[in-house]
Amino acid sequence: MLHTSLRRMKRYSLIFIGNTLLSLTPWLIFIFAARVLSPHQAGLLGLALSLSAPIFMFTNLQLRTFIVVHQKNEFELSDYVTLRLAMGSLAILLSLIIGIVYTPTIVLTLFLCAVMRFLESFHEVAQGIYLRDQRSLRYFMSQLSRFFFVILFYTFMLYTTRNLPLALTAACIALVLSLIICDLSFFDKSSLPTLRSAKFPSTLLRSTLPLGIAVFLSSLTTNFPRYILENSSGEESLAYFMALFFIANGFSRISSSFELYYRPLLSDRLSSSPAQFSSEALRFFLLQFFYWIVVVLFLYFVGEQMLSALYGSNYSRYTTELLLISVAHLFLSLNSSIHTLFQVYKKFRIQAELQGLTLLITILGSVFLIPKNGLMGACYVVMLYSATSLIMSVIVAKALRNREQS
Repeated sequence: MLHTSLRRMKRYSLIFIGNTLLSLTPWLIFIFAARVLSPHQAGLLGLALSLSAPIFMFTNLQLRTFIVVHQKNEFELSDYVTLRLAMGSLAILLSLIIGIVYTPTIVLTLFLCAVMRFLESFHEVAQGIYLRDQRSLRYFMSQLSRFFFVILFYTFMLYTTRNLPLALTAACIALVLSLIICDLSFFDKSSLPTLRSAKFPSTLLRSTLPLGIAVFLSSLTTNFPRYILENSSGEESLAYFMALFFIANGFSRISSSFELYYRPLLSDRLSSSPAQFSSEALRFFLLQFFYWIVVVLFLYFVGEQMLSALYGSNYSRYTTELLLISVAHLFLSLNSSIHTLFQVYKKFRIQAELQGLTLLITILGSVFLIPKNGLMGACYVVMLYSATSLIMSVIVAKALRNREQS
């Protein structure tokens, strides 16, 4: 019993550290840009990240989640890789089409961010297999190599040239290097697709499409207020908002390690021991809730000092907005926990329907609140959609539970 508990603790610790490194990577990329470059240039990076995010969230199809919850090996590795190649190429093309309406500088930054996300998507396929097979050490090493190479290459180029496109190019090179060193060596080359043997995995696409639509709507919900804020107040206001959001999102990515740990565990308990499934699910929710209570209290007391230390004195006056966004992330984290259960039960279509309603609320809130209230209005919108999405998810979860009991 003790040996089992220690093994579970070790596995969770590796996943937790690995996911922490994953969350720190985009955050540090933005932090260094905010400190080295002007708020306007940092806003350009934030805009490029916001424009590319929904596209890649859709084309990524949440394959890592799909791999983890499908314990049976229904698809070959070549199916996942082929789908990644096809959908990732489509995402880069769509990013360039969207960038046509912007300046050449934004188009170049958007293209480089798209290439980064394309390369990251192959890391996620490998990491999904690591988590499914409970190879926690491989998962940790994958995240560690990715973090080390990207931050090293990016910061060196940024500080030596003070040129954002060159720094992003260095980050892309680092992702390729990390993929070759850590992840490609794990796979049997015979299982990878070739130009002659590759067939488009239409069955896999149909299975993962609801997941892709759900996460696309979720990402669009997150990023739509940024589009309105940039359009009404400019790139500098967007930079301040992104700086606040990255802090809360950094803590959120750490809490998502709880989901990475519990998702395969809950999937296994659901099929093997329903009684243990209920207790594990309750433990999962309580862990998320108390974690975010600690985070909110921490930011309440040291938020101003944290903003000043990370970004500079210009950012330290936005402590109230930071608290609003952190409370909103508490709601989002609990909502994500409920959606984890939807995924375990394979209720993927419900996620898309709920995200569609949440997106509608976000669009209306953004149009009415942000042009009049600026940055604070964007924070109000985040609070609005996070609270309403949690309420709707709780209502749907209770309805599903009542239907199963009856």
